[in-house]
Amino acid sequence: MNCHVSGQFEIRDGQGNPVKSGGFGLVYNGLIDEPTVTTNAFRFNCDGRSHGQFTFKTFNTKAKLTGSYSHYKAADIPDATVTHPMC
Repeated sequence: MNCHVSGQFEIRDGQGNPVKSGGFGLVYNGLIDEPTVTTNAFRFNCDGRSHGQFTFKTFNTKAKLTGSYSHYKAADIPDATVTHPMC
């Protein structure tokens, strides 16, 4: 089934300083062999000074069916945090 996932995100550098934050929206077309269409919200450019462990967090995230199933209530998705070396 088609669905829309939306919420908030933030990216912090290794010192805990915010790099980027905002809202996001992802659309899934319901086909296993097709990629998820995403926004560019999570992209950021390293300026050469930032490197090391970056923390990526999503919160207040909900998934909502679209199309003929859009009358169903949105499902809450638990907050998630991932730390990954970048740049």
